[in-house]
Amino acid sequence: MEQRTLGARRPRRIAETVDATGLRLTEDDLDANEQAAARGAVAGERHAPALLALLDSERAGRKH
Repeated sequence: MEQRTLGARRPRRIAETVDATGLRLTEDDLDANEQAAARGAVAGERHAPALLALLDSERAGRKH
């Protein structure tokens, strides 16, 4: 099984998306998903530094 949920920042949003599809995940499905993307297993930068520099919020001297 493959799942992709774009724009889901919170687990609640993922649950809403899955509920909307009518798909029901079994415990085996949830276990397989956890193995594929265990909490804390993601590493690295979210955005490349060169792209971050283009954001107004990241420019020098700008207060957040």
